[in-house]
Amino acid sequence: MRGSILHVPATFAMTSIPLPRLVRRLAWLLAWGVLAWLIVSAIVAWRLTHRFAPPAAEPAPQVDWARFEELRLETTDGESLGAWLVRHETPVGSALVLHGIRGSRSGGRALIKRLHGHRLNVLAITLRGHGDSTGDVIDFGYGSRFDVTAGIDALRRECPEKPVFVFGQSLGAAAVLYAADHLDDRVAGVLLEHPYRDLNSAVWHRLSMHLPPGFDYLAYAGLRIWEPVFLTVPSNELAPQNYISKLPASLPVVLLNGAEDRRAPVEETRELGARAPRLLQFIEVPQVGHVPLSGAAPKLYDEAVDLLLRTGLEDALRASEAY
Repeated sequence: MRGSILHVPATFAMTSIPLPRLVRRLAWLLAWGVLAWLIVSAIVAWRLTHRFAPPAAEPAPQVDWARFEELRLETTDGESLGAWLVRHETPVGSALVLHGIRGSRSGGRALIKRLHGHRLNVLAITLRGHGDSTGDVIDFGYGSRFDVTAGIDALRRECPEKPVFVFGQSLGAAAVLYAADHLDDRVAGVLLEHPYRDLNSAVWHRLSMHLPPGFDYLAYAGLRIWEPVFLTVPSNELAPQNYISKLPASLPVVLLNGAEDRRAPVEETRELGARAPRLLQFIEVPQVGHVPLSGAAPKLYDEAVDLLLRTGLEDALRASEAY
């Protein structure tokens, strides 16, 4: 109506925000959100790449079936590792046992006993950044390649003339592969449980397991941003798939993986196996996830150990006869 005055309700007039002010508020909220995302990402990245708990003593257990000897091993890059050596009275060989991430040799007592039952001397070490070993940085097995060689050297020194077999779980399995070009003829065989294919895939699998869709992408992007700060090696170089082909051509390899493993999917382990110069056997354990397979599937595990030992010992015998 001509000459009429538009009346705005008082409540609307008091709560409305001018557009420029609204934009500024949204911009501030976005900026604070990005800052919070970066801070949380930095905290998580630091946590994942550093020791999970302070060093803790790992006293040798007292058992009635063997004697545990306590050792300290020095690596060539200056770390000190806790270790137990369990000798067999009539050994056919020696075993180096390497645990998974957030683990230690203390969690592998059942495996030590199982391998000892296969007539093996057993050296179980705690990898750097875990248990009673030194080291603060976790680089997902890359630095632990020096732990692997220190363990092999210790067995060659303590139990000479006995072939060495290496048993690695998850992180320990990756460490073995990173040490591939240092194994040469000192090792008669390796058995690896659910090694990860590459770090980027391993991180993504874990995030997608624990975060809802969308948040997993945000978390992954945040970790990649902080990667150069907290990783001593670029993540694209932390890929066991690029190292497994460097294993000695004559070295027998057994790979095991749980069919329900979401951290290191069985398809990726198969890809690793295809790159091994001498894959003796790939075992997919049904209805099992990312857990120690010696406990989850003891019969299959024992059969795999028997096959590895038989093959490695036959190879060693032929080599000694040829020499």
